[in-house]
Amino acid sequence: MVLSILGATLFLLLSVILVLLLLLFLFLLLPIHYKVLAEYQETLCLRGNVTWLAAIIFVRFSYSEGTPQIVFRIFGLDIRKFLAARKDYRKKKAEKRRFKQQTGKQSQNGFRREAEKEVRKKSAEGSSENVSGKSAEGSSENISGKSAEETSRNIPKKSSGISKKGIRKNSHKNFRKKLKRCIRYKKFWQQENTKRMVCILKDNVVHLWRKLKPRVVRGSIEFGTGDPCLTGEFLGVAALFYAYYGNGITVIPDFEEKRLAGRLLIKGHISLITIVLILLRIWLDGSWSEWKHDIEQLKEA
Repeated sequence: MVLSILGATLFLLLSVILVLLLLLFLFLLLPIHYKVLAEYQETLCLRGNVTWLAAIIFVRFSYSEGTPQIVFRIFGLDIRKFLAARKDYRKKKAEKRRFKQQTGKQSQNGFRREAEKEVRKKSAEGSSENVSGKSAEGSSENISGKSAEETSRNIPKKSSGISKKGIRKNSHKNFRKKLKRCIRYKKFWQQENTKRMVCILKDNVVHLWRKLKPRVVRGSIEFGTGDPCLTGEFLGVAALFYAYYGNGITVIPDFEEKRLAGRLLIKGHISLITIVLILLRIWLDGSWSEWKHDIEQLKEA
């Protein structure tokens, strides 16, 4: 019996671990799809979306007339609206608590206020007798105080101007500080560790671009400068880059009018495992920790 129970528990544990590993591999291997549509007709308009895990995680963004908009959804639930509704609910709850506390305090402080009013009446009757005696003394003191203040105001103050020598010293100090900073930055960039780290980052960025670059590029560009000769020159420059954009983009010149319009569609995808591998490659490299230490020393200096 004991062996059978242990075997069943081990089997359950192994099955749970396998399921978790499969889910992890699915998260890493399933690609993140992106789509961007840009249109220009006197104003720029952008629309796009990013989907992951078969649109379980969905991000939609747009830009038109200078106003950006972002929608973030998980399982079809708008996270921004959900957080706003939760914040409003918490505010209402806090207001209800404050109202209950205030009503409780008002009922408790009702008797205290009546007692305080009686005490104030008695103190007011006693203070009215003392005010008449103090008024004459206070008026004489105020007259003497005002005369002293007026005489102190009329005394001319010394001019607190900064001398030219002080300005020159400050400028020399600032110049020396800037020079020292430039020398430190130069030494930092000339180190072998920084050069090696720059090469590693460059290789990883190139690798990331190869995986991230769009698979589909389609669109059309209509342009005109108003001068037929200049429009022809721009068309010749665009023909040089034909090998890069290919048949997906059509370039339509206008030799009569001055105009610029276009439409561009970009689609692509990247798997999360490529990003994780690039980050692990940079982190596990020994030069990363040394480079980070050098940056901290440069900041402290």
